[in-house]
Amino acid sequence: MNPNEKYREQVQPFLTSKCEEFKLLDYHNVTEDLLWNYLLEMKWRRLTEASRLHQVVADITGIRVSDYMNYASLDVIKKSAHHSKSFALNKEDLKELF
Repeated sequence: MNPNEKYREQVQPFLTSKCEEFKLLDYHNVTEDLLWNYLLEMKWRRLTEASRLHQVVADITGIRVSDYMNYASLDVIKKSAHHSKSFALNKEDLKELF
């Protein structure tokens, strides 16, 4: 578990505000949970101890649309690649088909 998880409830208003900002910019599918996961997986992935509350708030309010969209795009590509690998045919499979 990420050390900053303890702040989730306290910073909810800031996540909500950031989501509203995204909606104003026409990104209607971004949720508080998606933003929180972005922070956990990108900004805070190597934390060993919790940040100070003001730093967590600064990280939330500092999320740029371009950074989040890059993360979301890469996440889709990773999931797609993982999914396609599980269905990929190897040479022996292809020989059996033909």
